[in-house]
Amino acid sequence: PRVAVLVTGDEVVAPVQLPPPGSLRDSHTDFLLAAVAAAGGDGHPLGIARDEPATLAARLAPALDAFDVVLTCGGVSMGGADHVPGVLRQLGCAELFHGVAMQPGKPLLAGRRGTTLVFGLPGNPGSVMTAFRLLVRPALERLAGRAAGFWEGVFEVRLAAALGAGRARDRFVPARFAPDRGPALADPLPVAGSHDQLAFARAELLLRIRAGEPARPAGAAIEAIDF
Repeated sequence: PRVAVLVTGDEVVAPVQLPPPGSLRDSHTDFLLAAVAAAGGDGHPLGIARDEPATLAARLAPALDAFDVVLTCGGVSMGGADHVPGVLRQLGCAELFHGVAMQPGKPLLAGRRGTTLVFGLPGNPGSVMTAFRLLVRPALERLAGRAAGFWEGVFEVRLAAALGAGRARDRFVPARFAPDRGPALADPLPVAGSHDQLAFARAELLLRIRAGEPARPAGAAIEAIDF
Protein backbone atom coordinates (compact mmCIF):
# COMPACT_ATOMS: atom_id res chain seq x y z
CA PRO A 1 0.00 0.00 0.00
CA ARG A 2 1.04 3.60 -0.67
CA VAL A 3 1.11 5.43 2.66
CA ALA A 4 1.19 9.20 3.24
CA VAL A 5 2.74 10.56 6.45
CA LEU A 6 1.75 14.04 7.66
CA VAL A 7 3.02 15.53 10.93
CA THR A 8 1.00 18.38 12.44
CA GLY A 9 1.79 21.02 15.03
CA ASP A 10 2.76 24.68 15.24
CA GLU A 11 5.58 23.68 17.59
CA VAL A 12 7.17 21.13 15.23
CA VAL A 13 10.18 22.00 13.04
CA ALA A 14 12.19 19.94 10.57
CA PRO A 15 14.90 17.68 12.05
CA VAL A 16 17.66 19.78 10.46
CA GLN A 17 16.46 22.97 12.16
CA LEU A 18 17.52 24.24 15.56
CA PRO A 19 14.21 24.40 17.44
CA PRO A 20 13.49 27.75 19.10
CA PRO A 21 12.18 27.81 22.69
CA GLY A 22 8.86 25.97 22.92
CA SER A 23 9.46 24.01 19.71
CA LEU A 24 10.72 20.52 18.95
CA ARG A 25 12.13 18.59 16.02
CA ASP A 26 10.00 16.23 13.98
CA SER A 27 11.02 12.72 15.02
CA HIS A 28 7.87 11.04 13.71
CA THR A 29 8.39 11.16 9.95
CA ASP A 30 11.62 9.15 9.84
CA PHE A 31 10.29 6.60 12.33
CA LEU A 32 7.02 6.11 10.46
CA LEU A 33 8.65 5.85 7.04
CA ALA A 34 10.93 3.10 8.36
CA ALA A 35 8.06 1.36 10.18
CA VAL A 36 5.79 1.54 7.13
CA ALA A 37 8.51 0.00 4.94
CA ALA A 38 9.06 -2.81 7.47
CA ALA A 39 5.32 -3.55 7.36
CA GLY A 40 5.36 -3.84 3.57
CA GLY A 41 4.19 -0.32 2.70
CA ASP A 42 5.56 2.44 0.49
CA GLY A 43 5.83 5.57 2.62
CA HIS A 44 5.67 9.13 1.32
CA PRO A 45 6.42 12.12 3.60
CA LEU A 46 4.05 15.09 3.32
CA GLY A 47 6.04 17.30 5.68
CA ILE A 48 4.73 19.34 8.61
CA ALA A 49 1.38 21.16 8.68
CA ARG A 50 0.39 23.94 11.05
CA ASP A 51 -2.55 23.55 13.43
CA GLU A 52 -4.95 25.42 11.15
CA PRO A 53 -8.07 23.77 9.66
CA ALA A 54 -7.58 25.32 6.22
CA THR A 55 -3.92 24.26 6.08
CA LEU A 56 -4.74 20.74 7.23
CA ALA A 57 -7.56 20.41 4.69
CA ALA A 58 -5.30 21.60 1.86
CA ARG A 59 -2.71 18.96 2.74
CA LEU A 60 -5.10 16.10 3.49
CA ALA A 61 -7.57 16.44 0.61
CA PRO A 62 -5.13 15.44 -2.17
CA ALA A 63 -3.60 12.74 0.04
CA LEU A 64 -6.99 11.09 0.50
CA ASP A 65 -7.32 10.90 -3.27
CA ALA A 66 -3.80 9.67 -4.00
CA PHE A 67 -2.90 7.16 -1.25
CA ASP A 68 -4.16 3.87 0.13
CA VAL A 69 -3.46 4.90 3.73
CA VAL A 70 -2.97 8.33 5.32
CA LEU A 71 -1.15 8.64 8.66
CA THR A 72 -1.24 11.87 10.64
CA CYS A 73 0.63 12.66 13.86
CA GLY A 74 -0.76 15.08 16.42
CA GLY A 75 -3.95 17.11 16.60
CA VAL A 76 -6.33 14.28 17.56
CA SER A 77 -6.84 14.88 21.28
CA MET A 78 -9.28 17.31 22.94
CA GLY A 79 -7.28 20.56 22.90
CA GLY A 80 -8.23 23.78 21.16
CA ALA A 81 -5.62 23.18 18.45
CA ASP A 82 -6.62 19.56 17.77
CA HIS A 83 -8.36 20.06 14.43
CA VAL A 84 -7.58 16.80 12.60
CA PRO A 85 -10.82 14.92 13.47
CA GLY A 86 -13.03 17.80 12.35
CA VAL A 87 -11.08 18.35 9.15
CA LEU A 88 -11.30 14.66 8.26
CA ARG A 89 -15.07 14.73 8.77
CA GLN A 90 -15.35 17.80 6.53
CA LEU A 91 -13.40 15.94 3.84
CA GLY A 92 -15.88 13.07 3.91
CA CYS A 93 -14.09 10.56 6.13
CA ALA A 94 -16.28 8.19 8.12
CA GLU A 95 -14.92 7.79 11.63
CA LEU A 96 -14.37 4.15 12.60
CA PHE A 97 -13.27 4.94 16.14
CA HIS A 98 -11.69 7.79 18.08
CA GLY A 99 -10.11 6.78 21.36
CA VAL A 100 -8.80 3.40 22.49
CA ALA A 101 -8.73 2.14 26.09
CA MET A 102 -4.95 1.93 26.23
CA GLN A 103 -1.98 3.87 27.54
CA PRO A 104 -0.06 5.29 25.76
CA GLY A 105 -2.01 6.03 22.59
CA LYS A 106 -5.54 6.65 23.90
CA PRO A 107 -6.49 9.47 21.44
CA LEU A 108 -5.86 7.28 18.35
CA LEU A 109 -8.34 7.86 15.54
CA ALA A 110 -9.21 5.65 12.58
CA GLY A 111 -11.39 6.51 9.61
CA ARG A 112 -12.12 5.67 6.02
CA ARG A 113 -13.05 7.50 2.85
CA GLY A 114 -13.85 5.12 0.07
CA THR A 115 -11.01 2.62 -0.01
CA THR A 116 -8.55 4.94 1.77
CA LEU A 117 -7.79 4.24 5.43
CA VAL A 118 -6.83 7.05 7.78
CA PHE A 119 -5.07 6.74 11.13
CA GLY A 120 -4.74 9.83 13.31
CA LEU A 121 -1.89 9.12 15.71
CA PRO A 122 -1.33 11.14 18.89
CA GLY A 123 1.61 13.53 19.05
CA ASN A 124 3.84 12.02 21.73
CA PRO A 125 6.58 9.62 20.52
CA GLY A 126 5.65 6.76 22.84
CA SER A 127 2.03 7.01 21.73
CA VAL A 128 3.01 7.05 18.06
CA MET A 129 5.26 3.99 18.41
CA THR A 130 2.79 2.00 20.52
CA ALA A 131 -0.31 2.81 18.45
CA PHE A 132 1.54 2.03 15.22
CA ARG A 133 2.69 -1.36 16.51
CA LEU A 134 -0.66 -2.43 17.92
CA LEU A 135 -3.12 -1.11 15.32
CA VAL A 136 -1.49 0.41 12.25
CA ARG A 137 1.16 -2.22 11.50
CA PRO A 138 -1.32 -5.13 11.41
CA ALA A 139 -3.52 -3.17 9.00
CA LEU A 140 -0.60 -2.40 6.69
CA GLU A 141 0.57 -6.01 6.75
CA ARG A 142 -2.91 -7.18 5.80
CA LEU A 143 -3.04 -4.66 2.93
CA ALA A 144 0.40 -5.83 1.80
CA GLY A 145 -0.88 -9.40 1.63
CA ARG A 146 1.37 -10.70 4.36
CA ALA A 147 0.32 -13.89 6.09
CA ALA A 148 1.94 -12.93 9.42
CA GLY A 149 -0.72 -11.79 11.85
CA PHE A 150 -0.67 -9.67 14.98
CA TRP A 151 -0.87 -12.63 17.35
CA GLU A 152 2.34 -14.16 16.01
CA GLY A 153 4.12 -11.35 17.81
CA VAL A 154 2.42 -12.04 21.17
CA PHE A 155 4.13 -14.31 23.66
CA GLU A 156 4.73 -14.83 27.38
CA VAL A 157 7.79 -13.75 29.35
CA ARG A 158 8.74 -13.58 32.99
CA LEU A 159 9.54 -10.35 34.76
CA ALA A 160 13.10 -9.56 35.78
CA ALA A 161 11.70 -6.91 38.15
CA ALA A 162 8.38 -6.23 39.85
CA LEU A 163 5.68 -4.36 37.91
CA GLY A 164 2.86 -2.24 39.31
CA ALA A 165 -0.88 -2.89 39.16
CA GLY A 166 -3.13 -2.14 36.21
CA ARG A 167 -5.02 1.14 36.00
CA ALA A 168 -8.25 2.16 34.26
CA ARG A 169 -6.93 1.25 30.81
CA ASP A 170 -4.62 -1.43 29.42
CA ARG A 171 -1.06 -0.17 29.80
CA PHE A 172 1.88 -1.07 27.56
CA VAL A 173 5.28 -0.80 29.23
CA PRO A 174 8.50 -0.72 27.20
CA ALA A 175 10.97 -3.44 28.17
CA ARG A 176 14.14 -5.21 27.13
CA PHE A 177 15.17 -8.83 27.39
CA ALA A 178 17.53 -9.68 30.25
CA PRO A 179 19.38 -12.78 28.96
CA ASP A 180 22.11 -12.44 31.57
CA ARG A 181 19.53 -13.14 34.29
CA GLY A 182 17.78 -16.11 32.71
CA PRO A 183 15.86 -17.25 29.62
CA ALA A 184 12.70 -15.37 28.58
CA LEU A 185 13.19 -12.69 31.24
CA ALA A 186 12.05 -9.14 30.47
CA ASP A 187 13.23 -6.02 32.28
CA PRO A 188 10.71 -3.13 32.34
CA LEU A 189 12.34 0.16 31.39
CA PRO A 190 11.93 3.31 33.47
CA VAL A 191 9.64 5.60 31.49
CA ALA A 192 8.73 9.18 32.32
CA GLY A 193 5.60 9.17 30.18
CA SER A 194 4.47 8.93 26.57
CA HIS A 195 6.87 11.76 25.70
CA ASP A 196 9.88 9.63 26.78
CA GLN A 197 11.17 8.84 23.31
CA LEU A 198 14.42 7.26 24.49
CA ALA A 199 12.68 4.63 26.62
CA PHE A 200 10.46 3.51 23.74
CA ALA A 201 13.33 3.65 21.24
CA ARG A 202 15.38 1.31 23.46
CA ALA A 203 12.52 -1.17 23.91
CA GLU A 204 12.58 -4.66 22.40
CA LEU A 205 9.08 -5.57 23.54
CA LEU A 206 5.98 -4.14 25.19
CA LEU A 207 4.59 -5.63 28.39
CA ARG A 208 0.79 -5.58 28.59
CA ILE A 209 -0.75 -4.77 31.96
CA ARG A 210 -4.48 -5.23 31.58
CA ALA A 211 -6.87 -2.81 33.25
CA GLY A 212 -7.38 -3.65 36.91
CA GLU A 213 -4.79 -6.43 37.10
CA PRO A 214 -2.88 -6.76 40.39
CA ALA A 215 0.79 -5.93 40.73
CA ARG A 216 3.24 -8.63 39.72
CA PRO A 217 6.42 -9.64 41.56
CA ALA A 218 9.70 -10.42 39.83
CA GLY A 219 9.48 -13.83 38.18
CA ALA A 220 5.79 -13.58 37.39
CA ALA A 221 4.54 -14.32 33.88
CA ILE A 222 3.19 -11.52 31.70
CA GLU A 223 1.92 -11.07 28.15
CA ALA A 224 4.42 -9.40 25.82
CA ILE A 225 4.37 -8.07 22.26
CA ASP A 226 7.37 -7.77 19.99
CA PHE A 227 8.38 -4.17 19.39
